[in-house]
Amino acid sequence: QVGVGVRIMGYFESRSQLNFAVQDRRLDYNAVKAHVTPRTAPTIGINTKPTSELDLALAYRSHISFPFRIDVDARVEGLTRVLTEVTGQAIYTPHELAAGFNWRPGTSTQLTGDLIASLWSLSPDPSAIFKANVIPEGSSMVREPAPLAPVNLSPRDTLGLRLGADIDAGWSQLRAGYGFLPTPLPSPTAEK
Repeated sequence: QVGVGVRIMGYFESRSQLNFAVQDRRLDYNAVKAHVTPRTAPTIGINTKPTSELDLALAYRSHISFPFRIDVDARVEGLTRVLTEVTGQAIYTPHELAAGFNWRPGTSTQLTGDLIASLWSLSPDPSAIFKANVIPEGSSMVREPAPLAPVNLSPRDTLGLRLGADIDAGWSQLRAGYGFLPTPLPSPTAEK
């Protein structure tokens, strides 16, 4: 059996124009626009049944995140104009490859397990980037901000393991499981 699917998230984008009239104590919204564009990531899985008691499966899930961009053009009447831009990504999940089994050695026993490789080393910079430009009234000069150094957390690829057992004793059902899901981030170090 083969299964194909898709995960859907969005790209959030917002643009705003604001006018502040300090003397009149007034704030006008000239334009506020926001929209979310769908983004997709494929998922594929293969399941085989070598015997009537055993299922084996492989699955691949592509990476996906929720990128965003927020632009604000704010004018303070008679004084200045401030252009701001915030960009970044949230809710990132990495490429994953999983292999699993479901074994039923008897009518009342079921054992399951899976091994998941997560490719965290390919993850993007997790920090949001904030840029601001202040333009005095009457000036048309827009300075480009200095380039920012990316934040590199040095994430490592991980290998997770999950095991489970389900035993039906007739009068009671026993379930137990174990999961080992390591962190992709290195151990913190303290400098003296």
